[in-house]
Amino acid sequence: MDETKYNTANNAFKEQSDWGKSNVVAMNYRLNPEDANVDAKTVYGFIDRKITTRAAGDRTVLLNVDNKTVSDGVAVIDATVNPNALVENQEYNIAALQAWYGQTPLTSDYVHVTSEEIDLVLADSVKTVQGEAAVTFYKRTQSIAKGESDAFIKQFVALDAEANAAFKYTGTINLKDYVGLYSDIKTDWLAELGFKGMSYEFSIPEKYLANDDEKTNQQWFITKEGENTLANGVIKVNPEVVNGTPAIGRTPVVRVDAFLTSNNGAKKLVASSYIKLSITEEDPTPGTKPDYGTINMSDPKAADYHKLESDDNAFTNAYPLDNVNMDYQAINNKIYGTAKLTSTTFWNYYGGQDHKYNVLVTVTNKSGQEETIISEEVSQQTDVVISNKGLLLNIKLNDDATKTSAIKVGINNLIKTQNTYKDIDGKGAKYSVKIIIPSNDNSHGDIKLEQIFYVKEECVPYVYNPLYYNETYKSLADGKTYNDCIVIKGQNTSGHWEMSSVVSEHFANMEGENIFEYYNKVNNVNALQFQWASGITGVTPDPLTSFNTDETVKLTEAMTKRDDVKNMTYKVTLVNDETCNFNYNIVFVNPFVAGTTNGISIYGNGIGENTGATMPQVVVKDNEGSNIYSYNNTSKTLVLSSKATDTYKLTNDIVSVEYAFVENAAWTELTSNMSKDSKLEVNDVTGVVTWKNQGSTLVKDYNLTVTAKVTFKDLSVVTCNIPVKLAKDAQ
Repeated sequence: MDETKYNTANNAFKEQSDWGKSNVVAMNYRLNPEDANVDAKTVYGFIDRKITTRAAGDRTVLLNVDNKTVSDGVAVIDATVNPNALVENQEYNIAALQAWYGQTPLTSDYVHVTSEEIDLVLADSVKTVQGEAAVTFYKRTQSIAKGESDAFIKQFVALDAEANAAFKYTGTINLKDYVGLYSDIKTDWLAELGFKGMSYEFSIPEKYLANDDEKTNQQWFITKEGENTLANGVIKVNPEVVNGTPAIGRTPVVRVDAFLTSNNGAKKLVASSYIKLSITEEDPTPGTKPDYGTINMSDPKAADYHKLESDDNAFTNAYPLDNVNMDYQAINNKIYGTAKLTSTTFWNYYGGQDHKYNVLVTVTNKSGQEETIISEEVSQQTDVVISNKGLLLNIKLNDDATKTSAIKVGINNLIKTQNTYKDIDGKGAKYSVKIIIPSNDNSHGDIKLEQIFYVKEECVPYVYNPLYYNETYKSLADGKTYNDCIVIKGQNTSGHWEMSSVVSEHFANMEGENIFEYYNKVNNVNALQFQWASGITGVTPDPLTSFNTDETVKLTEAMTKRDDVKNMTYKVTLVNDETCNFNYNIVFVNPFVAGTTNGISIYGNGIGENTGATMPQVVVKDNEGSNIYSYNNTSKTLVLSSKATDTYKLTNDIVSVEYAFVENAAWTELTSNMSKDSKLEVNDVTGVVTWKNQGSTLVKDYNLTVTAKVTFKDLSVVTCNIPVKLAKDAQ
């Protein structure tokens, strides 16, 4: 169409033979080699010819390069065809791509080009159903070169003609949301067929007179909201109409002219129609908004935390449970299909004037409540990239059929697990990722996309070494029962026996590796740390310091009790800063115990000093019942056994004995009532007991006890209780 080219007799447009316009076709070319010398300076173009061989006479008119991208050895060329360059003999319609970088081009094989004509109508995008014939406005078929009078308009829009659209007198209507170019032959929108360069201009004609006595001009009742430009299609009631109510019931018209930019960049008028409006008192689209429910992007994904990766690798790795990829087909079906719209018409009804929508991520907390961790309002016009708290979203929702739409949702190793949030049905923490696109009015329902992720981390204790692990242990010292115990009998290190053990031997080997080696390889573990529990003393390493390497744990003082239970903690720190805290008990068992003794008897009424030797009664054994330290009748001293010196590597210089009375009731009665010059003592070095009774005769036996405290330096202290009887009668 051309406003300057019309039949002067009736103003009818003259038919134009060629618009010089085609759709855009994406053509993929693989470069060989894929590292061919091409960059941003490379010039791409097509050659064509009227012969079927590569010979002289190249032409460059059949195909045009509209856009180009090169990545990973693949050149994607968006091309348009020049219809005038096509010839009747189809075998001549061939073209090849050339890439020029310097003097020598890269040239592709030829492709065969075909083309077919399509029709074009200016359609009502609200009422037209894709796949069916277009619903149109009031088509203008005559040029306005000679003017656009009331009578001119009424040739196309009678006063009693139905309105195409309505709006409330206090509101606005954006006619851009109502127009689109459509092909009845293809029963599809031109944008969906790959055409670009559509634009629309909106004009308010000067007069459209009512059929009343005053011939009221209905055009006076409307004006444009905002700038008075042709591209602005937002219409409202004229502010000069007092209170706006006189505009109710009026039916003004707006002319819309549709343009296409030809392949060579020329803007051409291709269709024109009048849109008749109805100004109403109430909202013209009342009623209840349809409920489309929640649309699942895919089935719920239950991920193992230790299989998650860092950054945005979820979108490229082979693990199927950490991502969802909605391609253009899924978006067409689940978004546009649900709304019964297309990518080019969808945003006429959704997201408001700025095409906004919401991204919402919630997780169920320990109390069972939904906790919002991400809430953002984003724009359709901008690609959305979110990487926050372990959640990944890449969203492209285009309104151009020639551009790809895609939604990618994923999770990475920064996401929290059921260690932080509630464990739902044993699957782990439950995350809900929602994309909510609100509709503009009640004509369509909100689009609510959702993807559920479960993330679980098996926070369980490492397997204990089955050779040494005791599920429970009853202490020989305090009689209490302790859980999860490793019993330490001691070991020979650096030439002497000590109460120690290497931490790694407390746990089973996994795949031939100890606990430290294993956790160094476990995915998404940052650290493994051990530390004595709070309040533990008398041990190494330092109880106030944690350690992350295989250390020897030991007592720093000689054991004075049958056993000593020390609590050890260990903590696994994950990449997401969660920690798994565990503890177990290390039981140090005194290697030596007192042996059985028969005791001694001293005549309590003997004349002068009466003595008895307790040293021969001293016996120390190990837990296997073997003699360690006892009296030797030949040397008349206490000596170490061969097992003590050979196995335990004990030497005489680390052993000492100290003797003393137990101050029991018998000892108290004696020492409190014996005469001034009487004597009851034990030599603390030799263990000889001396009793001297002055004058009076004992009337009963007194059962005393001497303790021989045997100290093995830095290892063990054993107390031998030796009965000593002061007998009133001679034995």
